[in-house]
Amino acid sequence: MPFDWTEYLNLARRLAQPGASEAESRSAISRAYYAVFCTARNQLTSGGVHIAKDAQAHESVWNEYRNAAGNVQNNIGLNGDRLRYRRARADYSDEIRNVGKDAQCAIEMADGVVNQLRLLRR
Repeated sequence: MPFDWTEYLNLARRLAQPGASEAESRSAISRAYYAVFCTARNQLTSGGVHIAKDAQAHESVWNEYRNAAGNVQNNIGLNGDRLRYRRARADYSDEIRNVGKDAQCAIEMADGVVNQLRLLRR
């Protein structure tokens, strides 16, 4: 059975509990992003869209949603890009102010995107 990528979102919630360390908060942001990215990617590929398995995959996925007809798809693309930015900052920046708050925002945004992806599957 294929991996349920939304399990990363559950992990992000556990990592971002009150009192979390900076490393836990940064990891929560990263896991929230990958929960959304992999779910969105797989939904596209199951619909017949080819997504290359390289560094450009992230941009390709969010562009597909942004360029599709419909507000839901556009929101998925925009918020996917926002999460990607947060993930890159969490993974590469030496300093992040309010990283715990950033983790909570990333989780809330990821929840919203996952729910929008579920709506599209219906």
